[in-house]
Amino acid sequence: FFLMIRRPPRSTQSRSSAASDVYKRQTRDRKEVVSDLWFDVPVRFVDTAGFDLDPEEREAMFKQKVLDQTLQALLYSNLALFVVDGREGLTSLDLYLAEWLRKHLSLMQKQAKGEKEAANVILVANKAENDHLCDELLSEVHSIGLGDPILVSAEHGDGIADLIGAMKDRIPAGVVQEFEDRRKRRRARYEEIKAAERAEVLKMAEADPESGIDVRTWEEEFNKMNTYPEENSDFDSDSEVSPANIVNNPLDGAEEKSGVHVKRAFRSKPIQMAIIGRPNVGKSTLLNTLIGEERVVAHDQPGTTRDSIRVDWVYKGRKITLIDTAGIKGRIGTKKEEIENLVEDDAFNAVKKAHVVICMIDALVAFRNQDFDLAQHVIAEGRALILAVNKWDLVTQDWRKKATTYMRRQVEKNLADVRDIPLLFVSAKTGLKEEVLMDEVLNTYERWNTRVSTGMLNDWFERFKKVQPLPSQDGQQLRIRFISQVKIRPPTFTLFVNDRNLVQKNYLTFMRRSLMQEFGFGGIPIRFLVRDAKYQTKKRQSERMGKEMTRKRMFLKQRRQESYARRRIEILNRTHNF
Repeated sequence: FFLMIRRPPRSTQSRSSAASDVYKRQTRDRKEVVSDLWFDVPVRFVDTAGFDLDPEEREAMFKQKVLDQTLQALLYSNLALFVVDGREGLTSLDLYLAEWLRKHLSLMQKQAKGEKEAANVILVANKAENDHLCDELLSEVHSIGLGDPILVSAEHGDGIADLIGAMKDRIPAGVVQEFEDRRKRRRARYEEIKAAERAEVLKMAEADPESGIDVRTWEEEFNKMNTYPEENSDFDSDSEVSPANIVNNPLDGAEEKSGVHVKRAFRSKPIQMAIIGRPNVGKSTLLNTLIGEERVVAHDQPGTTRDSIRVDWVYKGRKITLIDTAGIKGRIGTKKEEIENLVEDDAFNAVKKAHVVICMIDALVAFRNQDFDLAQHVIAEGRALILAVNKWDLVTQDWRKKATTYMRRQVEKNLADVRDIPLLFVSAKTGLKEEVLMDEVLNTYERWNTRVSTGMLNDWFERFKKVQPLPSQDGQQLRIRFISQVKIRPPTFTLFVNDRNLVQKNYLTFMRRSLMQEFGFGGIPIRFLVRDAKYQTKKRQSERMGKEMTRKRMFLKQRRQESYARRRIEILNRTHNF
């Protein structure tokens, strides 16, 4: 369910829109954000640049492209909010735009032929704090033929409840039911995975009673890492992939393999793909080249993109949401201007919500420290990372081999925690290796969604121990009772050990590398959680003692209340006898 907003809404409280408040007319592309606040289902809001008819403005740099973005936004919307200024009243621009809306909505309705209804229009009068001005405005708006306006003050929150109510009334009932069905499917999928993994752990515990495997401890860890499964997209239909299928044929249909949860027949959920990098490395150009149209404003001038732009696209039958971010200046954490801090926060927020992140590098300057800062941030967030060296068409053939060798060594040196990160050499302008890049995105996404059963993990670990013995310290040897994957996206593994103090960082590094090689996690940041059996035992003892103390306190409180009641009765009896 899409909404088009004519002007940047000041009622939005997210920092991602704050850049438009710092400098006037900063919005250039149509910006989208999904929110379920105040609504029963997620709603996609589309913020567009201000519609302007000034001839001088239209001839200025970017203005024609910005205008095209505003005109296209309505085609993808189910509801349009036509915002006018309640203080200024209707202007010639408002009258022109109202006529434009009626004309294009009528044309869209004829062309749809029942396939999609044209967007409805809600007339919104903002800055409507003055009742006297509102009365004058009401007498004017009937002339544009869009119905009675909803009077709001976005700055003070007046009338927002009425606006939300009008928007909710236009949400189809079928959308709400579909959303509830999706929540139920996620809960069912969560219970299915939990039951299968629990059976694996229980089987291992029964096979070796002296191993110390505790099913209850595993269950507590699994529940802690998968809270609110109804809201967790990890449990959608295509969120789990067999590691064997990735090696054989990553784009084939559904398969079932023993020990691995696989459901690959459905590809309904889009991949969230963010594009980040320094200014003027070709992020917007890459997005436009991929989708084959000028969806975002791209120009040689650094800083053209100001906000993160989301674009829905389909590649080889797979839905993908492309997120173009603004260029980040300077190293992360350094002192910057306010607008640059807002841009950086907006880009990092896009990374946090993404599944796969393409970090673009300028081939003419190779790697800088800032590039590795961005890559490390993506890894720390647990996102799947792809490095794309852009402007490769400008590198001469004599230097390409040397440049490739140098860049690969730099990646291995500065991003050693994650091996085999994809490093591709592309040209966003010419489309060089565009298909190779997108195929790598699909393959990386599959690896990022891999879930390995507990049985397969522990079979691998038994082989790993023979190559890399368990460490020891002061006569005590580390004992890993078993390993279990408790989460995907990123793949997260819990090690249940006898003493966490015996776990060495180097040993975890060796485990990570072997695990990546065994199950095809190359280029994917994986996480280890260490759970100590002694700590868990003390924790449970503390919980039991806490419950005992609670019962004792309740018993003593009851005894005090009974004693107090008896004393009151005795006093009343003595008073009555007297």
